[in-house]
Amino acid sequence: MKNYSFFLFKLAAGILILSAAAIASEPNNIEDIFKTNGFEWLWGSWQTTTDANEIVTAKFEPILNGHAFKTEAQIGESYHYAGLVYYDPAKKIIVNTGIDNTGRIFGGNWEITEAKLLLNIEQTSPDGTVSHFMRYLTQVNPNTMNSATYSVFEGRRSTSPINVLDLKRIK
Repeated sequence: MKNYSFFLFKLAAGILILSAAAIASEPNNIEDIFKTNGFEWLWGSWQTTTDANEIVTAKFEPILNGHAFKTEAQIGESYHYAGLVYYDPAKKIIVNTGIDNTGRIFGGNWEITEAKLLLNIEQTSPDGTVSHFMRYLTQVNPNTMNSATYSVFEGRRSTSPINVLDLKRIK
């Protein structure tokens, strides 16, 4: 009987370890999802200067053991954005949520395409007006990222981008 109890204990412990491994291997770690798909190049800080001579800075940093990453953007001294991106295993989507210093709220999801990251954006202004955009992020080379933003009207993307930036990696 004593050996049987020990066997059951070891079996239960083994099942517990296997269950923990199965949970850990589910694709709910955004850092692992990005690495697996070749998009770990996004992590870090990026910067460019606009035609109006304003400095644009964007930061992408994994947090919470890779289960999320925070995003920050700044344009000049007057505009600031803070966001959070994570994987929702129930919906099987990469969720984006954020807010800027003007009170606009941003939601949407990220999609991983062959060589680009696509961010579908729903922007709600303080007056309740909702706008939609699509932003494509592409690695040009290890130190350059292209960001192209398109308007979306009635579910259709504009043919030309409303904004294109080439951002350089900064240390």
